[in-house]
Amino acid sequence: MATQESLYTGAILHLSNAETESVRDETDARYWLGKVYTDALTYCLRQGFWNFAMRAIQIDSDVTPAFGYTYGFNKPGDWDRTYVLSANENFDPPLTDYQDQTAVWLAWVDPIYVRYVSTTKGSDPSLFTPDYAEYVSAYLASKVYKKVTGAGEDAHAAFNRLVLKKALATAKGNDAIDQAPGR
Repeated sequence: MATQESLYTGAILHLSNAETESVRDETDARYWLGKVYTDALTYCLRQGFWNFAMRAIQIDSDVTPAFGYTYGFNKPGDWDRTYVLSANENFDPPLTDYQDQTAVWLAWVDPIYVRYVSTTKGSDPSLFTPDYAEYVSAYLASKVYKKVTGAGEDAHAAFNRLVLKKALATAKGNDAIDQAPGR
C-alpha cells in the first residue's frame, strides 16, 4: 500500500539511480517533492481512466435546463473526468445523446448512471496500484529532477524518455488488463 512517504522515497530512489551527480541532499529533495506533490497527483490522475479511481453512481435530475434537453444533473464534487454515462446501471448501452457542460450533464433521460474518475479516490495513495504508485514516484522525480540533482536538460530529457514514459506505459497497460474487453 502506497503512502505519501513511500511515493517520496520512490522518487528519491529514481533520482539516486539516475546517471547524475545523484541526490545532493535528501532533506532538500523531500522539501521540493512536498512543493510539487498535490499538482503531481492531479497531473498523474488526468493521464488515464484509472480503475482504482473510478466511481459509479446513479444521479437523479437536480437541474432544470432552460431549453433543449429535459433533464440536468450536477456533477459530483469529486468528479475529474467522465468515463461513461448510461440510462441503466449496467452502462450498456452507453448514453450518447447528452451534453457535457462545465458543471452539469444534460440528457433526455432521468436518472442517469455515471462512471467517472474521482479526485477523492485518485488522491488517496492507499488505493493506488503498485504500477500507478511507481508512475507517480517517477513523475515526482521528474518534476524535481534538475533542482535536486543539479543535472542539465539533456539528463532530464533522458530520464523522462527512459523512466517516466516507461512507468506511465506500464501503469496504463496493467490497469487495462483489469478492464473488460471493449470498455
